[in-house]
Amino acid sequence: MSGGKKANKDNNMQNSYSRPQISQEVIKGFTAIVDAQDEKGFAKYGRSIDDANDADYDWKLMALEECADHAKYLVREIKRLEAENERLRSELDKANRQAKKMTSLYKIFKGKWEWALERIGKLSKEK
Repeated sequence: MSGGKKANKDNNMQNSYSRPQISQEVIKGFTAIVDAQDEKGFAKYGRSIDDANDADYDWKLMALEECADHAKYLVREIKRLEAENERLRSELDKANRQAKKMTSLYKIFKGKWEWALERIGKLSKEK
């Protein structure tokens, strides 16, 4: 395929592509976080990362430190979600036990109700 035809095909694909809504939300949220972090960094260091002096920072070490924090945050969130899941399972188990009791009571009540209606019917016929 010639260069002109390939470029035309690429342009047509771009024109027909619409970014999914979820992707748009991710980009919007991530952009807000990046902007907030940039503001925080500027407030702390008095300059943007673009203006930082490479000699003043060990970028690889800082990135590893951030990764370690990231891993700790994920583990903490996993533990929180597991505890919430356990709490919800316990509530569901309790609700299921109560439903079984209610079903048993309903069956007992229904049987007694049917017996009472039958008895009332027999008494009515006797009069």
